[in-house]
Amino acid sequence: MTTYKIVRMFKESSNRTVKTGLTKEEAMRHCQDPETSSSTCTTWIGKDRTKKRGAWFDAWTDEQKKGLRNTIKGEKHDRDSKRTQV
Repeated sequence: MTTYKIVRMFKESSNRTVKTGLTKEEAMRHCQDPETSSSTCTTWIGKDRTKKRGAWFDAWTDEQKKGLRNTIKGEKHDRDSKRTQV
């Protein structure tokens, strides 16, 4: 079975994996939550993260592949964070 992971993408610092071993549905649901992007989060945790590390968002990917997907924006992100429409 294919499993998926969530990668937190930061504009100004290194990316990091925040969850692993998810189903595709779980990964997509996670990324659809407004609290998984600096532009839409409202909690003090998200706002503090943005203040400390700059703009960020969570994206999902197959744990075996390199491409990342952000289901809120409907865009695919490669390793260099270039955006292309899905």
